Amino acid sequence: GLTLRGIPKQGPLGYLSHLEALRYCQVGSFYKSPLYPLWVVGSTSHFTVLFAHSQEVLQESEAEQLLNRVQRAFKAADSQENGFLQVTQLGEVLRSLDLPIGDDQNQLAALAARLEVQGVPIILWEDFWRAVSLLMSGASLEQVLDQTPESSSPVQMLGSTPGGVGGAGAGLGTEAALPVMQDTASAGLVRPIPRSDSDLARQLQAEFD
Repeated sequence: GLTLRGIPKQGPLGYLSHLEALRYCQVGSFYKSPLYPLWVVGSTSHFTVLFAHSQEVLQESEAEQLLNRVQRAFKAADSQENGFLQVTQLGEVLRSLDLPIGDDQNQLAALAARLEVQGVPIILWEDFWRAVSLLMSGASLEQVLDQTPESSSPVQMLGSTPGGVGGAGAGLGTEAALPVMQDTASAGLVRPIPRSDSDLARQLQAEFD
């Protein structure tokens, strides 16, 4: 079969697609954040070039950088974008994120037992993100294991439906003590409630008419 993969690093130009708004595909973060503020936008009938005069439009918050990095590591193990990974893959993914717990078999087993879906040897993206975002923000394993599924934060909300993880419409808790998590709501990083396909289709059709 044919396997399509994205680019491994930022390119000089960016690419955006109207099809992503319709949730038919996902454009990777490296395409969305190129080295220079210049994007090609693909639509059903033509291409459009967008540009900005300032590099500031390319700057990502710490929360967005964290989300993008964790998503890439997760999707490397979840190549079919099912929204979950096998428990046996957890150590490899954690090591790719430079988390020491990936090499500690006892800690790894404890975390896997906490994240594993009961009766099924898989780990869902949302549970994975909730734990890893804490670990990568300085929390200890004990703090992660003490978290409850109901614990939430603006950054968790940012990635609770990860773009491209678990389907084309899918994007990502923590306590207030973690500074990277604190100001995302005021910064406008919490994603709005997605509109239906018909709403998006009507909007795009109105743009073309």
